[in-house]
Amino acid sequence: MLLYRKIISGFYIKHMTFIFKKLLHGIYAFFSYVFSPVYFVERQIFLLMKKSTQRSRHALALQKIRLTSYGKMIKMTLCKRKKKRRKKKGKKHEQKDSRP
Repeated sequence: MLLYRKIISGFYIKHMTFIFKKLLHGIYAFFSYVFSPVYFVERQIFLLMKKSTQRSRHALALQKIRLTSYGKMIKMTLCKRKKKRRKKKGKKHEQKDSRP
């Protein structure tokens, strides 16, 4: 055991590690080559989804701006109508009071 540990162990571990690394690198290269079309399609789908998400967010932001401005316009219009009605009511009361 002592001889194995001193003489063979370092050599054996060094070369077996090298062989396993090369073997695993070869397996990885093979599978990455085989699955590269799948990765390509997956990436294209991801980019398409990202673009559509960005477009929809942009469209929603624009729609929110439009709706907000329409809401403000409606409020201003209603407020103007209320003021006109108040002025008309005030004039009617003045006319009634000014008659003998």
